[in-house]
Amino acid sequence: MVFEALKDAKSLDRELALTLYQLSIKAQQLFAAGRKAGVDWPPLLKEDLLRISLASESIFSGTWQTLAPIGLGKF
Repeated sequence: MVFEALKDAKSLDRELALTLYQLSIKAQQLFAAGRKAGVDWPPLLKEDLLRISLASESIFSGTWQTLAPIGLGKF
């Protein structure tokens, strides 16, 4: 896993940092723009994009980030 290989790294390659940014931020921006334009995205894509974003954050921070549990019935 990329996180395990990089969690103790003192610096990251610029190309890797750009790729992580694009995966985590740009993908969510494109998702939101598509949704606003009426694109019918697959049901779990939003959650998948959030997990990708958390994985990218984990690589930058050196600490694995997880989704906070959502209480049922609290909408």
